[in-house]
Amino acid sequence: MELPEKPRMKEVMHGHGANGFAFYSYEDTDELGIVHDVRRQGCNQAFVSTFRFKWLPDREFKTYAEMCAAVAPLTPDGVAAEQAKWPADLDVRERRSIGGRCWLHPDRPATHTGTLTVCWIKSCATMAVLCTDCAVAAVRKPLLVLDAREERRVAVAFRHNARALKLAVNSSETPQ
Repeated sequence: MELPEKPRMKEVMHGHGANGFAFYSYEDTDELGIVHDVRRQGCNQAFVSTFRFKWLPDREFKTYAEMCAAVAPLTPDGVAAEQAKWPADLDVRERRSIGGRCWLHPDRPATHTGTLTVCWIKSCATMAVLCTDCAVAAVRKPLLVLDAREERRVAVAFRHNARALKLAVNSSETPQ
């Protein structure tokens, strides 16, 4: 399998903590399975970069070139065999906090959190906030969590774009 020389990446997670700890996680936008993690353990330490491929289990690489060399011998059948193992693990739990809305039914209160493991990399798990009915349905059909996540992503993007458009229109108006 051949990976692009310069894949387009999107940030999927980031965080920071005390004493300069910070981490960033990126995935490729073409959904090939490239995962790039960057972390720093403290303020006087350099960032450490690692690459992983979702369909090459339990391997971590220091450079993108090193990962590409390891992925090159993979056949489409080998990748398909690994992809067929996932999603593997669904964890549905009651929410401790009160509040929030179901991502699929905004008129219903959120009572459960569903977490779906989509590959061997734990940080790539997908999470969704669900009402009781959706939580029961997710146990029967785990991919419902992915549907809820996509529904939420589209709704947030729509609100963000609408807000940006409103700001652009308002800033272009001239006072009379």
